[in-house]
Amino acid sequence: MEDDRVTIARVLKPVGLRGELKAEPLSDVPGRFEKLEAKPVYLSNEEGESWPFTVDGVRARNGFVYLSFREITTLEEASRFIKAELQVDRSEVPALPEGYPS
Repeated sequence: MEDDRVTIARVLKPVGLRGELKAEPLSDVPGRFEKLEAKPVYLSNEEGESWPFTVDGVRARNGFVYLSFREITTLEEASRFIKAELQVDRSEVPALPEGYPS
């Protein structure tokens, strides 16, 4: 159920021929994206459709995150997810540090 998910990034565009996606992080949790490797995530479009994916690789550069997925292997496949939201299960969200406003 989508209410049990949290959006952590917004896809900006595909990069390269192998379907990597450039995304704008919406999370300031250190190491948030590196911890996603081999874990299930979801890409949701503006119409509310959502698909499960497995993160295959993550790299950060100049304030953006670049993600590759096992299920996306071409530029054409990746192009379907421009403006999609990258979501994780709420259970994957770390607890806020003590004293941090909720």
